[in-house]
Amino acid sequence: MKREMIATMLCAFLLLVACGDGTVENGGGDSDSDLENTDQTASNGLVINEIVAKSSTDEDWIELYNQSSKDQDISNYQLMDSKDTEAYIIPAGTIISGNNYLVFERDKSGESSFAFGLSSEDAVRLIDDDGEVVDSTNWVEGEAPEDKSWGRSPDGTGGFKTLLASSKGTKNQDNCGDGNIDAGEECDTDNLNDTSCASLGFNSGLLLCNSNCALDFSQCVYSSNEVTINEVVVKSTDEKEERLPDWIELYNPGDTTNISGWIIKDSNDANVYRIEENTFIESGEYLVFEYDKTGMAGFEFGLGSADSVRLYNRLEELLSETQWEEDQVPAGTSWGRIPDGTGSFKVLENITKASANLE
Repeated sequence: MKREMIATMLCAFLLLVACGDGTVENGGGDSDSDLENTDQTASNGLVINEIVAKSSTDEDWIELYNQSSKDQDISNYQLMDSKDTEAYIIPAGTIISGNNYLVFERDKSGESSFAFGLSSEDAVRLIDDDGEVVDSTNWVEGEAPEDKSWGRSPDGTGGFKTLLASSKGTKNQDNCGDGNIDAGEECDTDNLNDTSCASLGFNSGLLLCNSNCALDFSQCVYSSNEVTINEVVVKSTDEKEERLPDWIELYNPGDTTNISGWIIKDSNDANVYRIEENTFIESGEYLVFEYDKTGMAGFEFGLGSADSVRLYNRLEELLSETQWEEDQVPAGTSWGRIPDGTGSFKVLENITKASANLE
């Protein structure tokens, strides 16, 4: 019995020496580092600092930042997106020097960097060589738009937000909120660049600027609207029987209306054509939009033999719509209203582009 007591006391003494006051140096303890979009930093000061998920040059990249003054060895750390199947293992000997940035650009081969692409709704995780999540961030649709980035402000310690200009390998640029309209900004705090609800085609209301320095139309009001879809041509050919572009005609029986920023869709919500700024449709006028595969001079989605057309205002409120069934609109005819603007849609034997509809 005495021998057992001595052994127990010796074990307790050794445990006290090994553990000290119970604090574990260099990490350990409770941690929320596996939570998405953590604002805290790893004990070594290493964080995900900025990402670009969509760019016109098709170059996704991930920037890490070492906010400590000491060099950090990240050999065998892993970069992952929202999937657990495509990890990139950082090569041995990779060092991030103190107070510096390290950028990984996508390499589809996976030989020199991560092979997975970052989508408009995704995540990035940094995992250490023990399999623990060091830092992570996730974003939803619209938070990492083309040629803008998703990054911390300020570097290292700030929360993630949409940054209007990417800053690969350098200090993050976040001028939104300084009152000046910089590149990529539509507005800044109370500076609306002399724009108002009325100048954008609304009848009244208060134009606002959101936290990403983009105009907010939610308080603008349309008191009335009479612009409507009036005629659609799905299949038409010329005298040589060659296919001509599909087109959509709008008609305005009311007062002159600013339709800048209005949206045209077919039956697929992903197919969106946004009408250019400074586009007006005069009273009694017809305005035609044609199919253009480049999307530069018209809508780039084709209309099918069974499809629909929908018209939305700038607030994305549905204003007008029409649909037709398979083979309901034969080649050489159009689908239009009789009378213009107010009548029901029917097959029209006479195609009357930009003019009054005929039976």
